[in-house]
Amino acid sequence: MAKILIISTFFPPRKHIASNRIESFAKYLSEFGHSITVITKGERDACIITDDIKIYYVKDNVLLRPLNTFRKDYTLVHIFKCIYNMLFLNVLVDEASAWTNKALKVARNIHKEEKFECIVSSALPIGPHIIAANLKKITPNIKLIMDMRDAVWSPSYPLFTRYRLIKLFRKLALQSDCILSVSSKQMKKYELILEDKVKCLEINNGYNFDLTLKKYRKNEVFTIAFAGTLHGAINTDNLFAALVNFADKNHNFKLRIIGTTKPIYVPQKIADKISFEDYMPYDKLITILKEETDLLVLIIPKSKEEGIYSGKIFDYLGCLKPILGLVPRNDVAAQLIRDTKAGYIAENENIDEIEQNILKAYLDWTNNIPFNPNLSLIRKFHRKEQAKILDNLIVSLCRGNDSENCNDNTSMD
Repeated sequence: MAKILIISTFFPPRKHIASNRIESFAKYLSEFGHSITVITKGERDACIITDDIKIYYVKDNVLLRPLNTFRKDYTLVHIFKCIYNMLFLNVLVDEASAWTNKALKVARNIHKEEKFECIVSSALPIGPHIIAANLKKITPNIKLIMDMRDAVWSPSYPLFTRYRLIKLFRKLALQSDCILSVSSKQMKKYELILEDKVKCLEINNGYNFDLTLKKYRKNEVFTIAFAGTLHGAINTDNLFAALVNFADKNHNFKLRIIGTTKPIYVPQKIADKISFEDYMPYDKLITILKEETDLLVLIIPKSKEEGIYSGKIFDYLGCLKPILGLVPRNDVAAQLIRDTKAGYIAENENIDEIEQNILKAYLDWTNNIPFNPNLSLIRKFHRKEQAKILDNLIVSLCRGNDSENCNDNTSMD
C-alpha cells in the first residue's frame, strides 16, 4: 500500500464539518492498509501519533486572520466580524497564507524522510493545494489528488477573490492527477474549468455511525430539529414564517436549533416553542437526532452555488428520520431526498410550500404513517464507503508507478 500525506487546515480537534471529511479519509485509508501522515493547523506546533496516523499540527502565528464567526456573539459583534472577513478575503487569495508558508517547510522536511507516494490536499482555503503542488515539483512522479471540499466559485467569497481563486486553482490543478468533488454538478464544472485535462471524481460527504434499524417511539409533541450553523444566506426567516402560520392553525410543535451561533430573531408568536442548544459532540448530537426528534430540517437557499448537498444531509439520512429539505427543487440535495425516499421538499423561498410540507410531515406523524427510506442507498453514504472510492483511486494511480515508488501489496492481476 502507499505512503500518503494528507494536507488540510481542517482536522480534529478543530470542530467543523470539513474536519469530519478529512478525519474519515485518514482513518479509513489507514484501516485499508495505507501509511498516513497528516499536516494540519493547530493551536501549537506538535507531532502526535493516534491510531497509527502521524499528525503534524502547525500553528498559524500570523496576527491578521479571518475572525471566528462560529461562536456566540452579540449581533453587532457578529456583523462586524462578517464585514471584516469580507474585506480580508478581498485582499488575500489564500486566507491562510502565513500558515501555508510555514506548513510548506514542515512538509518538505517530512517528505525528505518519508518519501510519500501520494498526496491528498483539501481546500478551501487554497493553501493545502499550494503546498501539494510545491511537493509535486520536488518529486514529479508523486501522485497528487486535490480534494475540492468547497466550490472555488462559492459566493461566500467576494467576486474579485473568486476570480483569482479560480485562476490559481486551475494553475495548481493542472499539476494534479485527480480532482475530487463533493457532487456530480460541481464535478462537471471543474471539468469545464480544467477543459477535461485532469480526471475528476465524485466523493460525497457522509455519516460516520452505524445505521440503527430499531423503531423509536415518537415524541409527545411533534419535534422538529435544525442542526448546524447559520451563515450568509442560510437563515431561518422563512422557516419561522411558515411555523407562525402553522401555529396559527392550532398545530402544536417544538423546534430545537442545535449548534448555531448566529444571532437569530424569533417571532413572538412561536418564541415559547423554540429552544437553542449549544454545539455538542458528534455522538451526542446523533443520539438526540435519532431518539428525540420527528423531523429534521435542511436549509439551502437558491442563492448558494449549485451542487451543494450540505454535509448535514448525510447525518440526517443516517439517523433514519424524515427530512424537510428547504432546498432548490432541481438541485442535488432535493434529488437525494427523492432517491432515498427520505422526506419532504419545499424551496426555501416559498413560505406557503414550507408550511404545506410541515403539515404533511405532521399528519404522517399524527397518523403513524411508516417511514420507509431506501436503506440500501443510504448505506452507500457511510464515510467508510466513500473512503473506499478514494482508496480505489489511490491504488489505481499507484499501479502506474514503478514498484520502487509504490508499495502496493494487492494483486496486480
